[in-house]
Amino acid sequence: MKLRMVFIGLLCLIIFSACNQGPQQKPSLPEGKIGVIFTLMEEDIAQIMKKTMEEEARKQNVVLAVVEMAPTQEELRQKVDEMLQEDIDAAIIQFGPGKGSREIATKIMEEGIKLISMGTMPEQVPLDGHVTPDFVRIGQLQGSFISTSLKQTQGEVVIYTFDTDAVAFAEMVDGAAAELEEAQIKYTVKYLSPDDIEGAADAIARDLSQNFNIIGAIFPSSLLALKGVEALDAVGRDPQVITLGLGANKDAAEAIKQGLHDGEVDYMPQMLARNAVIAAAQLIKNDQWDSDETLKNGNFDVPAAIIPVRLITQENTYLLDERLKLIEGQENSSSNQNNQGNPQSSGSGPMSLTIETKEGRQVQVQIPKPIANLEVGPKEDGEQTPLMLTIETVEGQTIEMEIPGEIVTLQLQQAEKE
Repeated sequence: MKLRMVFIGLLCLIIFSACNQGPQQKPSLPEGKIGVIFTLMEEDIAQIMKKTMEEEARKQNVVLAVVEMAPTQEELRQKVDEMLQEDIDAAIIQFGPGKGSREIATKIMEEGIKLISMGTMPEQVPLDGHVTPDFVRIGQLQGSFISTSLKQTQGEVVIYTFDTDAVAFAEMVDGAAAELEEAQIKYTVKYLSPDDIEGAADAIARDLSQNFNIIGAIFPSSLLALKGVEALDAVGRDPQVITLGLGANKDAAEAIKQGLHDGEVDYMPQMLARNAVIAAAQLIKNDQWDSDETLKNGNFDVPAAIIPVRLITQENTYLLDERLKLIEGQENSSSNQNNQGNPQSSGSGPMSLTIETKEGRQVQVQIPKPIANLEVGPKEDGEQTPLMLTIETVEGQTIEMEIPGEIVTLQLQQAEKE
């Protein structure tokens, strides 16, 4: 009885009365599990996408059972093999520019798992969905910015891209090249190994530090753009080479603010992540999803969502302020990233229950034993309020909490050890 009163007291102190919102539904179990693998070189952007996906997964009542990073093709193969050992219903994979994506994608789909690709689409695979930035527009923005910045300047622009058959990177190059040709600016396309990023960075550094005919450079990622900026700064090029990257990660944004780097195309990673989870959740629940359009992938038509992009320069870096704050928050609290959105737990120790109400209030309660069952319902039959949250532990203990407000989310995780 004392334990029950302690929990009731804790909640009553923090959760206040709310308007009657109708009969309260029991918190439902997750409707599916999703595996996610990123191949992003920019880890801070990947962490933001992960956080966005976790938030959207809770809204969609699904669970991110696997979230992994695989910067190389070999690591992607390994992570996919490990992911397939989990009981997942859908997979969201950010396929990189390396070769072998078709084989990996086919392996996932042969297991009966719904597959959403992000960014680069594996060729000749009947994907369940594809969520991607507008790569044609990315190239156009890069080429247009360089063209405008280099009017009547003698020299050539280098378009760096990955040596890959992926359509996305070909679209970027074509978009940039068309803008440069219209402005009658000379350009060359140089291909970099997608499986040797350090080698690619070295090749860029050699070009920019030794070829004084280069007046502009376009890069396929923030990381490689910054490698180019570092090389240019080391040799003190004057006049400076105009540089433009893709990704707008934290370091690239800082370089733009300091005037060391000219610009980045932001592919809106939070919007990309959110749409990918929505697509996967809808596929799990309905076997189809609300796509924007259909893209041809060889002999197959793939439902797709095209995410808009934007150009970031020194004049509008404020557009990234919210994201940069989130990145800093992720760096400061990276230990609490896992096991979110799962209303059950099989842990062996005390559990921490976080309750969020519709009014935006949040309370965290410590449960001494793992939870076996959790229900929300009227205090008495026929009554709508107050609501009772009933918790049964694995040892048979029952804890009841009287809640006058409306519960939005319930989140369980292993309690932190003191």
